[in-house]
Amino acid sequence: MMGCQHPNIAGCQHPKITGCQHLVITGCQHPDIKGCQHPNIAGCQHPKITGCWHPNIAGCQHPNITGCWHPNTAGCQHPNIAGCQHPKITGCWHPKYSRMPASQYYGVLASQYSRMLASQYYGCWHPNTAGCQHPNIAGCQHPNMTGCQHSNIQEIQHPKQNTKY
Repeated sequence: MMGCQHPNIAGCQHPKITGCQHLVITGCQHPDIKGCQHPNIAGCQHPKITGCWHPNIAGCQHPNITGCWHPNTAGCQHPNIAGCQHPKITGCWHPKYSRMPASQYYGVLASQYSRMLASQYYGCWHPNTAGCQHPNIAGCQHPNMTGCQHSNIQEIQHPKQNTKY
């Protein structure tokens, strides 16, 4: 089937990607991989989150923005929308390496997340649940400033700064 339906309709890939397949999974897609895989395999969207693909279990990327993802519920959106940072902005986070300094996991993400470079995730971290929003959105600051605000952990600092965990 050439072309796809709207990404909000069940079983539709990105409209510019060939090999659209129906997986009985809402919005299952990946912009760089033809076809759609199982939601637990890299390159497939999370079944309950529109416009996000699920590389392993927790992290969910936006189909058009490499390196933008979320751990559980918030979903991943455009960098100008609350709840998602741009992949080239330090302070993006990782669900399996909670609050670890960048030096402890720098270079490991390329093997875990399809078609993503570890260099895109330098300085990535995750507080506990919601993660870090766009620096221009209320409730979260840029990681190069004072860190991300969290309801349970205040002032989680960027790894390059004085770290508070």
